Amino acid sequence: MLDYKKSDPSRSTRKPQSEGDYIAFAKKNLGRVELRLGGHFVSPKERHLRCRMWDMEKENLVYLISPVRQVTTEQAETIAGYAESLKRNGVRLFNPVVDAPQQDETGYNIVMAEREFMYQAACHGGRVDILWNAGGTPSEGSRVDLGMAIALGLEFNLVGVFNEDLPTGTQLGLQIIKEISDRNISRSPLLREIFTTLDDLTWSNKITIDWDMEMLTSEQEWQRIYLGLALGCIAQNPNINIKMGKLAGEDPINKKSYVKVIKEIEKRQRVE
Repeated sequence: MLDYKKSDPSRSTRKPQSEGDYIAFAKKNLGRVELRLGGHFVSPKERHLRCRMWDMEKENLVYLISPVRQVTTEQAETIAGYAESLKRNGVRLFNPVVDAPQQDETGYNIVMAEREFMYQAACHGGRVDILWNAGGTPSEGSRVDLGMAIALGLEFNLVGVFNEDLPTGTQLGLQIIKEISDRNISRSPLLREIFTTLDDLTWSNKITIDWDMEMLTSEQEWQRIYLGLALGCIAQNPNINIKMGKLAGEDPINKKSYVKVIKEIEKRQRVE
């Protein structure tokens, strides 16, 4: 189902070959971030230089994955209330609806701010807390955030699910979250596919992203998660390039979108 490997590895990939390999690889990516440069693991000294020095005795970093747009008043109040409860307990929280520059015209700066916080949380033992919406209009951003969190090896904390009894649309993201939360990798073919894909991406020089403007099928939902995986890998290894692939549908000119984000990253990589 997840046959969406658009990476272009120039060196041989290191796929897990046995069940034990899958479990070891999954545990590594579920529990902590492994930084790589040019296909090699980064030394502790290099990792120290790339991660900001935040006082972890005073701060616990948490990224909140939750729907931002097309939420009901009740859902918005629940999200805000949970965010406030974390802050009262001394958590350094990133709540995208508040902390990301939502006024950004293309969405590029939103994604970069979100990814940077996740990266720092991964460096310093943080986690993602998840309030998922299984109903209503599916959130693209939640799927991309999910992919980044997996790629960066962040711990998952599923706090709650809106509309779990009244789901709408594809539910691949929620299935992934639940299977990761169960932490029974050996019995999850889905997670095996994901971690194999992630390993391919980690050892790639270029990642091509195909995109459908609609998100109605599990394959289209996977495109969002796959983009998140790619962004997480690039955060760890800026030498990996991203490329816009086939686009199905029309990207509105005056609306922020992940297509614009991908193209902006691609443009900036060419300049650098």
